[in-house]
Amino acid sequence: MIPRGSRLAASIRMALAIAVCAAASRVARADAPAANAVGEPYETLETVLVTGSNIRRVETETANPIITIDRAAIDRSGKVTLGDLVQDLPVVAGPYTNPRVNVGGGTGASTISLRGLGSQRTLILVDGQRYLYGDANAIPAAAIERIEVLTDGASSVYGSDAIGGVVNFILRDNYQGVEFAANYGISDRDDGARYGYHFVFGQSSDTGHILAGVDYNKFEPVLASNREFSKQAAYYFYGAAHVIVVGQTPGGRIELPPSLQQQFGCKSVTLKALGVISNPPSLDDFRCYTHDDGYDRQGHGNLELTPQERSSAFVVGGYKLTDKVETYLEYFHNKTQSAFQVAPSFLDTAFGTLAISSKSFYNPFGVDYNNNSYFLRSRLIGNGNRVANSSTSADQATAGFKGAIGDSTWQWNAYMNYGHYSQRGHTAGFIDVEELAGGLGPSYRDAAGHVVCGTDPALGGSGPIAGCVPIDIFNVLDPQTVAALDAASGNAFINVAYLERSYVAEANGTAFTLPAGTVSDAVVTENGAAVVKVLERKDPKPEDMAKEKDTLRTE
Repeated sequence: MIPRGSRLAASIRMALAIAVCAAASRVARADAPAANAVGEPYETLETVLVTGSNIRRVETETANPIITIDRAAIDRSGKVTLGDLVQDLPVVAGPYTNPRVNVGGGTGASTISLRGLGSQRTLILVDGQRYLYGDANAIPAAAIERIEVLTDGASSVYGSDAIGGVVNFILRDNYQGVEFAANYGISDRDDGARYGYHFVFGQSSDTGHILAGVDYNKFEPVLASNREFSKQAAYYFYGAAHVIVVGQTPGGRIELPPSLQQQFGCKSVTLKALGVISNPPSLDDFRCYTHDDGYDRQGHGNLELTPQERSSAFVVGGYKLTDKVETYLEYFHNKTQSAFQVAPSFLDTAFGTLAISSKSFYNPFGVDYNNNSYFLRSRLIGNGNRVANSSTSADQATAGFKGAIGDSTWQWNAYMNYGHYSQRGHTAGFIDVEELAGGLGPSYRDAAGHVVCGTDPALGGSGPIAGCVPIDIFNVLDPQTVAALDAASGNAFINVAYLERSYVAEANGTAFTLPAGTVSDAVVTENGAAVVKVLERKDPKPEDMAKEKDTLRTE
């Protein structure tokens, strides 16, 4: 005797199984011809692979929401990069980068974030295969037939990197002819010039096809200060715009001890005139700090459009070995030079280990400045803007065989997917405050009239410290201070390399037939490996500096 609960559970499982099979059969039912009410045959629809599934099905009956951008729409858009095109879709939201992202971007890459879930949760495919380098700009627009955007989650098919959705770039496979195009544009402010060209060659026949081409684009930078909407860092509060200013200002914002607060009638002071200071500094060189002394970093070197120079080459082809077997190859190469620029670096004793001694020759306030005492904030405009240059190289290749199994509905595909990209970054203008420690410590004027590090032996001190140069941090335009800060900024290089190999074998077709129609199935096996290597080095050798190409140069 079977317990009632077990019977009920078995009945529910059977009902669910029948419902799933019936739903699957309805998807594939159009594979067989049928007749309508007047006896005329229905049109037979070709089965295709739809983004978001490995099972072939009738495209017009898919339940998944898909946005399709065809070749004509790509041409009409006037966009020279695919990243600019896809990011205009309403479904793209949340954290993503593009050449308009200066802080946090600057690599020239355009990532895609569907439904605001982030680019790490949006899967990028090329002809249904994973695209290792997530930069949509690196895919040549001239090679694309259409773009399919699956706006629903597809983690059950592809994994956690497809929770937000999938973007599939479908390549041309029937192009015949030669195409050459050039483009040029410039803003009405005579900046932000862009120019480029592409060349495409294609040949197609009953036995195979090939498509190859090159693509080049260059974009000049646009300063944020050259546009009304971006020349100031602003936020909205109670319906009004307010400029965001920070206390790290070139004249300094220096907190006073209580005795001096009473003398000045305020809590913090700044220089009366930038770059003008007594030797040694005097309290008379300073006045009370006000909100108008704040520094608007947006208008001092930040970019609204970052520069980039991009070149790419591609070849896509396929050849029918027999009526049932075809071999194919897809290869892309891209190289991008890019940069970003932000306002000059700053010093702030409220963060890190920066400390200024009360015994410094250049400190007229008689108190220590560090994160446990009083604060000092300054903007280092004498050392220029902070800049970073990136050089990125990406390659992706897919090669394999595909075909049909006999006269059945089953098809198979076996391929290798190889991807590699490397990125080399160079930054300058960022200050290593630990290298300033000696110059900001105790210092005095010796008998010869020179200011030296250490304590005065005439007052019982230990004398000068060899190899140490005092820094007047209260005057950021002093040549000796600028030189000391330049020496502490150095140059930093970082190299990132990513390599991925995968081997995939898959098959799909009709599993069995039910009274309501057929049930399709897919079988996939995949193995592979990924390697990430990160190398960081500061103050490289002269030969390394000679090899570096500066996309952005600043005075």
